[in-house]
Amino acid sequence: AHKGFPREQNVVDAINEICRTQDGNELTCRQKEDFLQFIRDLKVDYMVPDNPSSKRTYRVNGIAECPAKLRFTCENQRITVQEYFTRIKGVTLQYPHLPCLHVGSLNRENPIYLPPELCTITRSQVINKKMNEKQTSNMIRSAATSTDIRKQKIMDMLRAVSFNDDPCVQEFEISVGDQFEKVEARILDAPRLAYNGKFADPDHGVWRPSNFVTSSTLGAWIILNLDGYVGEGVLRNFVERMQEMGRTLGMEIVSPLRSHTMHRPSRTELESFFSSMKSKVDLVVVVIPVKGSYAHVKQAAELNAGVLTQCIRSATITNLKIETCSHILLKVNSKLNGVNHILASVSKPPCLESPAMIVGADVTHPPPDQKNKPSVAAVCASNDPTAFKYNIQIRLQPPRVEIIQDMEAIMKEQLLYFYRTAHQKPGRIIFYRDGVSEGQFREVLQSEVNAIRRACASLEPGYKPMVTFLVVQKRHHTRFFPRREDADGRNHNVPPGTVVDKTITHPTELDFFLASHASIQGVSRPTRYHMLWNDDDKMTTDELQQLTYYLCHMFSRCTRSVSYPAPTYNAHLAAYRAGVYLSG
Repeated sequence: AHKGFPREQNVVDAINEICRTQDGNELTCRQKEDFLQFIRDLKVDYMVPDNPSSKRTYRVNGIAECPAKLRFTCENQRITVQEYFTRIKGVTLQYPHLPCLHVGSLNRENPIYLPPELCTITRSQVINKKMNEKQTSNMIRSAATSTDIRKQKIMDMLRAVSFNDDPCVQEFEISVGDQFEKVEARILDAPRLAYNGKFADPDHGVWRPSNFVTSSTLGAWIILNLDGYVGEGVLRNFVERMQEMGRTLGMEIVSPLRSHTMHRPSRTELESFFSSMKSKVDLVVVVIPVKGSYAHVKQAAELNAGVLTQCIRSATITNLKIETCSHILLKVNSKLNGVNHILASVSKPPCLESPAMIVGADVTHPPPDQKNKPSVAAVCASNDPTAFKYNIQIRLQPPRVEIIQDMEAIMKEQLLYFYRTAHQKPGRIIFYRDGVSEGQFREVLQSEVNAIRRACASLEPGYKPMVTFLVVQKRHHTRFFPRREDADGRNHNVPPGTVVDKTITHPTELDFFLASHASIQGVSRPTRYHMLWNDDDKMTTDELQQLTYYLCHMFSRCTRSVSYPAPTYNAHLAAYRAGVYLSG
């Protein structure tokens, strides 16, 4: 596992780096917000110059006024922090206009405020907060290695730890093996995918798209440009490329309305624009600058005005590739209720021959530094025989609560929607639940599975569809290292479709590992599936594994098999989008 660590440096240097300033003047509100987001909950080492005995380590609660303005009572006299350090400590502050750090216990009667220049960020402390995109990208690039390098690292670490030389291990007469466990594995066949008049056979988890099964004409749309550096020529090229790719994928795209440019609009201005477009267009393509606010756009368009949007970064549209247009249209067609591809009839699992609802569920939690923000539960359920279209139900619940509290009402809504759309009731429900740890299995079984049962019974007496309930787990440390002749790709991972269901699995319950995707970088992480409940005795383990693997090819946003089933992926994205609506 890898995490980010802040650099050991003086807090003033950190302010200069984050706020892009060097003058030591008072920070703007935006700069204070950026600095607070970084420094809150970090530890700092405080020390008066030339006085080592004054060194203390504190955790930062927040920031306050600058030393030149912040006043407190000292010996029955109101003085500033700057005056205190000058008179009492004999220290002349060089940066009296940068914000003080509020440290120490929040319950103190007299809070502690420290000048930033006397504080240094403590070394080797982990960051328990969400990193930005650049930091995340850099960490992944640094951590991603091939299976050969990862395997050698593990072996070197095992030799360095030397478990078998430990007196305690020897006392209990146990030993730790010095070789990797060898397990049997199978490679499942990829499904054949159907397009409009053509078929696609995935090769190493990848395939080339063809004409969409069903597509909507993009007849009324407009480009909202929020980056002044993106010119009209770039936008015209984007439209031409999109229309060209639309013809390739069988999607008609007419010329858009005249593009509209706004420079750093306020939220009110955004809402006004989107409201004016609601009755005029089906889609607004929004060009977002490098430091633009994706959240503000989604809130103004979808939450307040009810307008469909497709956001594109300015760097992407400036350096546009034809493959990028293909990926954008995959998303746009799905948003317009089109169907990109389906499972061909020869690849349709037996459990989908009769009406079945495929469900994915996930709960996302706020970062550790946002303790009052609610958790978001999302449940996506299929409503068509092809298992491509999904209906979404979202609920807010108390922070850090993993069990979906409103599951009965959610499933009742999903079942009614399925009936209104398909004009029949599902005879079975196959449920993929993401984000549950082993210690919560019993609670999920008792709470959520029973809630599904109650939802079915509340719709019609005696209605009792078969329920298969699986937990999807990605957060584990199991990795597969193939033999050299079986290795796939430049990083020598196991091929897509590799399934392991022996030796390292549960001795009595049904679980299996499935590596369904072709890893782009680093060592691929197989997904673990653990079945908590199954009413269908006729559904074999092979059929369940096949269905799970096939669903990994049904994600609408790309033409690659993904690492876990599409309904679970959709639920994760839905929960993330709800989190975007709540941000700010």
